[in-house]
Amino acid sequence: MDRLAEVEDFVDFPRLRDQDRALVRNAAALSAPTFAAAWANAEDDAYNAL
Repeated sequence: MDRLAEVEDFVDFPRLRDQDRALVRNAAALSAPTFAAAWANAEDDAYNAL
């Protein structure tokens, strides 16, 4: 039975990894407008030029 659980974990890993990556991408996409408002300011122009 332990071997079967190990095989199931192996098979599930890529799907779960892809779900985690999708969650991170979606969270970043949703938060981008909020962060853009904070990052786009005249005080940071000097850093953007580096």
